[in-house]
Amino acid sequence: MKKILVIGAIGLLFNHSAIASSAPFGLEWGQSFEDVDKVEDIDLSNCKSMRGYKACEIDFFLEGQEPFMPWTSTAMLTFKNNRLISVVNSYPVSEFKKSDCGNIPKEISYLSSLGVDTAQLTEFKKSCRDFENKSMRKIIKTNYGSVEFTVTKVPFAGVIGYTSYKLDDK
Repeated sequence: MKKILVIGAIGLLFNHSAIASSAPFGLEWGQSFEDVDKVEDIDLSNCKSMRGYKACEIDFFLEGQEPFMPWTSTAMLTFKNNRLISVVNSYPVSEFKKSDCGNIPKEISYLSSLGVDTAQLTEFKKSCRDFENKSMRKIIKTNYGSVEFTVTKVPFAGVIGYTSYKLDDK
């Protein structure tokens, strides 16, 4: 009986540590929708729900808002069974027909500050003309779960960057 209790307690500890681990922007993986909604400056009023999932889009009229990056234009938080499982940060990279890479170096620098090995992302720092005809995507395993770094051309809008953080299944 004692063995079962000890094994159960250890299982709960591991399960709790997997659920309550750090997510980007000061959030926690597994944090409830209600707790995230209490975070100042995060407005979860624009949400859609389906089959246990809830996706909430946060649109910034002026780029950036705490706790997101100054260059963030849109963020998406996804909850499964009322628990945070994914955060997506999107930002403009360059305007139509411009060759600068705008916010890519800033986003890579931010990822580096989180301890993400950004060596795989050096090709993203090239001229944004390279993105005119193709999208680029890299997935990196980190302490924050999986980070997917994507840059893509959007018709009539220029080049957009997305950084998706996802809780890895344990």
